[in-house]
This record gives sequence, structure tokens and C-alpha cells, in this order.
Amino acid sequence: MNQEVQPQYGYDDEIDLMQVFQILLKSWKLIAAIFLITVVVVGSVTFFFIPKKYRSYTLFALEAERSFAKTFGQVSMVRDVIHSDNFLKGILEKTGMEVNEETIEGLRRALSINATEAKNIRLEIIWDNPQKAYELISLVKNRYQVQVAQRINVYTTNRLRVAEANFNRNKAEFELINKELADFQKRNNLVFLPQNLAISEQYYLDFKGQLNVAPESIAEYEKLVAEHTAARSNYTKSYNILEDTRREVGIERNYSFVTIEPPVIPERKHSPSTVKNTAIAGVLALFVGVMLAFMLDYIKNYQKRAQAVDL
Repeated sequence: MNQEVQPQYGYDDEIDLMQVFQILLKSWKLIAAIFLITVVVVGSVTFFFIPKKYRSYTLFALEAERSFAKTFGQVSMVRDVIHSDNFLKGILEKTGMEVNEETIEGLRRALSINATEAKNIRLEIIWDNPQKAYELISLVKNRYQVQVAQRINVYTTNRLRVAEANFNRNKAEFELINKELADFQKRNNLVFLPQNLAISEQYYLDFKGQLNVAPESIAEYEKLVAEHTAARSNYTKSYNILEDTRREVGIERNYSFVTIEPPVIPERKHSPSTVKNTAIAGVLALFVGVMLAFMLDYIKNYQKRAQAVDL
């Protein structure tokens, strides 16, 4: 009678913690050696061979009342200006460094520009020399302020120039038509005609009839009067625009940079962190050592079982 063989689950399928402890205890020298060698090597390489980086930063804000100046206090505009090739090229030239695409891109990567929670601008640079990091971040901050001043000055000067040109043109036209009208009156012994809209049409026609002037001269005179009125209106409008522009330009130029934290020479390195790298390497070394201990034990047991089968 056939009996169905039932699978048996014994201690062979369970993890024997005592056996694990014994394996680790027997291989503690191997694990310790791997740990110490890894920690020493990684720590030495990090401390002696990996180039050290230093971080310098500054914090500032731009206070302005008008919209154009305010844009230069926004982080997006600061990035656009500072990360431009011309701006970075000027910084490299100031420091006497070589200027090429590689050095420009390296400086661009080293600079970071962010906005704080208070909407201030934080300029930061990571460089391989603490003095150079301080020098570069100071130049970047100062050059940005100079460029903002130049751009605001160009913008406001152009606005003022346009308004003044418009005013001068309308003023010249008004003075010209005013002179033409005065000369015409003098030659024809005419006075200003009354406003047609303020009196009746018949009175206006009767008044013109009383003037001992040819109809053609009257028509020309009316044209000059109309041109004079239009020129005076344009002149008045352009004067008001000029005054408004002068007031707005004055407000636009009334801005200021506020340095919240000036650049400082970094006293400690920013990276690499010897402690952090050594700690990570130590953890990985322990993991590798334990895995290697289990693998060696497995190979040893496998060889023993193979020998037992052969016997």
C-alpha cells in the first residue's frame, strides 16, 4: 500500500541565530580587518587627496518703489543677469583668471542664487580656495549692483529723453504757429475771431462781414487759429506728460541695496566631509564583511558535504 509522502518542515528551514552568531564570531577578525582598512583608506583619500571646497555667501535685498527697479530684486532677474556670459566674463577678468568657455561654465556652476523666505537674495559660491571664494562672491555682488544702477539709469534716461523730445517738438510747433498767427494778424490788422461755438452762427458771419478783409484771408486766418488751438493743446499735454515722467523717473531712481549679511572668508571647508565619507564607508565595509563571512562559511560547508558524499 502506497503511502503519500508528506513534506516535513524542520529546523533546517529556520534561521539559527546561534549559528549566525557563531559564524560572525569566527569571522570577526576578517570583518574588523575589512572595516579598518576601508575606513583608513577612505578617510585618508578624503582628507589628503580629494580637493577641498569652501563656501562663501552674502545676503541682500533691493528696496524700490517702482516696478522696473523692483524686478532687479526678484531671484529670476538676478539669475538672468549674473549667469549671463558677459557678466561672468567680467568677473573672471577682474580676478585675472583665464577667460574661456570652460572657466565661464565652471563659475556659473559654482554660483547659486536663491530667494529666502523673507524674499531676500542669497548669493553663494563654492570654490577650492577660501580667499578666492570670498573675492568672487564680493565681486559678483558689487558688479550686480553696478549693472542694476546702469540699467535703471539707461531706462529712466531714455524715458525722460523721449518725454523731453516730445515736449520740445510740440513747444517748437506751438511757438511757430503762434508767430505765424501774430504775423498774419499784424499784416492784415486782424483781431482774434470770437469762438464760433460760443455765439450764434449769424453773429459770427456778421462779425466776419464787418472786417475789411478778403474772404480768402479770413479763411486762412481761421485755419491758423484752428492750428494754433491744436498746437496749444498738444503743447499743454506734452508738458503734463513731461512733468509726470520727471516725477516717475525720480521715484524709479529712488532705490537702495540693503546688505543683510556681507561676504565673509570661510573658515571651514564645505566639502568633502571626512567624517561623513568615513561613516558611510564603515557601514558599507561592515555589510561587505558580514556577507563575505557568510559566503566563506557556505563554501566551507559545501565542500564538507561534497567530501562526505564522495566518502
